[in-house]
Amino acid sequence: MKESLRKLGYHVAEQVLDSADFGVPQSRKRLFLVGDLKKKPGLVKLRKTQKRKSVRSILDRPGRWKTRPPISTS
Repeated sequence: MKESLRKLGYHVAEQVLDSADFGVPQSRKRLFLVGDLKKKPGLVKLRKTQKRKSVRSILDRPGRWKTRPPISTS
């Protein structure tokens, strides 16, 4: 794919980004390809001070919502 884009005149940059580095409490790595006809695209610069969130940090405390057992359909 990158070679095809280059043949069309694009400057191509690739980068693997992880959603956990952007405040999402899960790790999901994705490959991003960026093309530009004028110059080589820049890469995303991550701040080293950005703290990763845990799942626990976004969950509601136990007892926050009223619940009841599921209704049996059998």
